[in-house]
Amino acid sequence: MLRRSLATLGAAAMAAGLVSVATATSASAGAYGCAGSLVWSHALKNGNNITQSNLYLYYNSSTGYNCAVNVWASTAGTKSWITVGILSSTDGAWNDDPGPYQSYAGPVMTYGANRCIKVYGYTSNSTTSISYTSGWVACG
Repeated sequence: MLRRSLATLGAAAMAAGLVSVATATSASAGAYGCAGSLVWSHALKNGNNITQSNLYLYYNSSTGYNCAVNVWASTAGTKSWITVGILSSTDGAWNDDPGPYQSYAGPVMTYGANRCIKVYGYTSNSTTSISYTSGWVACG
C-alpha cells in the first residue's frame, strides 16, 4: 500500500512539473556504436556561438579501446558533411570517418591504454564550416 501511494505521489509530482527525471543524454555510448564511458567532449560552435555538432570520446577499460563520434546538434532531415577522426600517440595516421551523414559520423576507434588521444571533428552545412582538433586528451 505504501509503495503504491509513493508511486502515485511521484507520478503526480512529475505531471505537475515538480520533479524531473534524468534521461540518457545524447552522449550515450551505445547509441553510436561505442562502448565504455564518456571521457571527453567538445562542442563545435559557429561564429554565433551556436553548437553545430558535438565530439564525444569514450574509453572502454575492459578492452583498452577509445571510440569517438561527431554528432549533429540538430539534424534538419538532410545529410550534410560531417567528419570524426581519432589518433593515439602511437598511431601513424588518423582513423577517420568522413561523409554526408544525417545524424553522426563514426564510430572510429583506436587502442588507447597507456596512450594519449587526439580527436578531430569537422562539420559543414549551407552556411558554415567548422573544424577542430583537440590537443592530447584522455592520457592514461
